Amino acid sequence: MFVHCGVLKVGFRTALGLPCPFDPQRANPLDLQRPAAEFKRINFIIPHL
Repeated sequence: MFVHCGVLKVGFRTALGLPCPFDPQRANPLDLQRPAAEFKRINFIIPHL
């Protein structure tokens, strides 16, 4: 499972004047502790971008 935590800045959204609908409260990698414990056979990949 590939998971991105944090705000992903997409340049074309800014260029087009589109709003940024990302909720930073949903960007905490610590929130993955429970699903990682429940699904031990799944590898969670959290890149540091």
